[in-house]
Amino acid sequence: MDCFYASVEMKERPELAEKPLAVGGAGRRGVITTCNYIARARGVRSAMPGFMARERCPELIFLPVRMGLYQEESRKVFELVSRLIPSVERASIDEAYLELPSDPRAAWDLCARLRREILESCGLNSSVGIAPNKMLAKIMSGYRKPDAQLLLRPEQVEAFMRSLPIRKIPGVGPKAEERLISEGLRTCGDLQKLGSEDLVARYGKWGLELFERCRGRASRKLVFDRPRKSFSSERTFLENICNEEGLVKHLRALYADFSRRYRARINNSIRIEKAFVRFKFSDFRKISRESLSTEISYEVFERLALEAYRRDPGEMRLIGLGVRFDVPQCPSRDPRQLALWELESD
Repeated sequence: MDCFYASVEMKERPELAEKPLAVGGAGRRGVITTCNYIARARGVRSAMPGFMARERCPELIFLPVRMGLYQEESRKVFELVSRLIPSVERASIDEAYLELPSDPRAAWDLCARLRREILESCGLNSSVGIAPNKMLAKIMSGYRKPDAQLLLRPEQVEAFMRSLPIRKIPGVGPKAEERLISEGLRTCGDLQKLGSEDLVARYGKWGLELFERCRGRASRKLVFDRPRKSFSSERTFLENICNEEGLVKHLRALYADFSRRYRARINNSIRIEKAFVRFKFSDFRKISRESLSTEISYEVFERLALEAYRRDPGEMRLIGLGVRFDVPQCPSRDPRQLALWELESD
C-alpha cells in the first residue's frame, strides 16, 4: 500500500490531499511514522524526528497515529486480496507477498484487477512488483511508487541488478550505504566485481548475503499462516521518567491500553508463555526483562519493571510491555517456488 497511514488520513479528510502531510509526533520527541508523497518531495521521510521534518517543510501538517482506523482499513484490503489470491504471506499491516500464476500475462492481469478493486472499494492506491523471488518483488514494488505495477522477467534480472543502487537492496540502510560508498561501491554492479571471499573478508557473514543479493538471488520462499509470536505496546514520552513513582504511573496507563488492544485482537485460545517489559533511556540505551507467565497480569509487569529499573536506573524516554506466546515450531517453508518470470508495463 502507498504511504498507507497518510493515505487513509487523506481519504478521511480530502481537503488535506494536496498538502504535505505526516502521521506521527510533531514535538521534540516525536517521530514521523509515514508521510504523503508531497511531503517526501520536500525532504520528509519516515522515522525522521518531527522537529527535523518541520525544519525541512515548515508547512507540514502533523496528524496523530490512529491505529484502530488503519487496522480496519487493512482488514478491508486483505479481505479483497484473499478473495482473489489464495496464497498470501502477510508481511505487515500494509504489505504482503502473493503467489501468482506462472503465466506472466495472467499474473499481470490479476494484479491489475486487484489494485483496481482496492482503489474502487477502499479508495486507496497500491503498488505491485512481480518478480522471480521475494527480494526482487519487494524492490520492484517500490521502484516507481506511488500507484505503480512493474514486471521483471528472469532474463532481465542480470542487467537490472548491475545498475541498481546498493541502497535498493533490502537490508542496506543509510549507515551501510555510507560505508559501501566510502569504499567505492555505489551499485550492485560494483559489488559484483568482488568475489565472495573478498566480501566476507570485508563484511563478515553479511558479505555472503551481499554476494547473493547484488545478483538478484534470494532463497526465501513464501510462508503462509505464520503464527503470532508476541503482542506488545510501548510509548515514548515528551518528558523523561526519572523515578519509580513516574514509572508506575505511566506503566498503569500503558497496561490499560495494552489490555484493551489485546482483548480486541487476540484469540483467547492462544497460550501465553512469558511477560516482558523494556525501556529506552535518554542516552538511547535499551534494557528488557522477562519472566514465565501464563496470563496477563499488571502485577507481573510492575514487578518486572521495578526489578529492571532498580538494577539499571536512569532517565527513561520509552516504556514497553508485552507477552510472548507458546507457539509450535514454525512449519517448514512451502516447498513451492515462485514462478520465474517478470519489467514491462502496458
